[in-house]
Amino acid sequence: MERKRLHVRSRKTYGRRLLEQTAYLSPAAWLIQGTLVLSLAYGFLVREKEEMLLQLLLFAPVIGIVGFTELMRSYRQNMWELEQACRYNLRQLMGTRLLIFGIADSLVACGVAVMGWGAGIRTWEVLIFFFIPQILSDCVYLHLMTRFRRRFQGTALLGAAVLMTILWIRILQGVPYNPKLMRWLADPFALVLILFVSMGLLALCCVRFLKETETEYCAA
Repeated sequence: MERKRLHVRSRKTYGRRLLEQTAYLSPAAWLIQGTLVLSLAYGFLVREKEEMLLQLLLFAPVIGIVGFTELMRSYRQNMWELEQACRYNLRQLMGTRLLIFGIADSLVACGVAVMGWGAGIRTWEVLIFFFIPQILSDCVYLHLMTRFRRRFQGTALLGAAVLMTILWIRILQGVPYNPKLMRWLADPFALVLILFVSMGLLALCCVRFLKETETEYCAA
């Protein structure tokens, strides 16, 4: 009952909220994310182009699980004390943390794109082999979290990431060796269409996740 009465909306700016919530995130999450990026950077230096594209496919689903592991840790643990201290409701907290990791993943994607350009990988290849698989993998993780809520444990998330990695490799591993398919994927209209559909699907999954979070909050 106390949690239901505490539905106070914070008047702080979104920037202030982001900074406050970043302080509550585990340093291990950022350390792991940085290690993955450094591993990608090393691969760009020592691998051939076809191998680098497959490496991007391997890392795309894995990058997302770092943030989602931290998100699940917060989701499984009742954050009512933190909610009361910060004057946020649970939906605001989870939405803010989703935004934090969304920004972090976007920065990682930009870093990968810059490193890829230096290694001779074109923008559309970064999008097809890294950014879009990452977005769609995140959609799967969000759907599973929405569907199973607190029963979705870290082991299940890791298993989902492995399955997504295998799936993307099976789908895209032949693309570098298929000039006709590469030309079709490099077409700006097809690329923009795939990108917008992927981002729209991710936005829908985020909305559904936050809606379910609000439902659980009100029922508590």
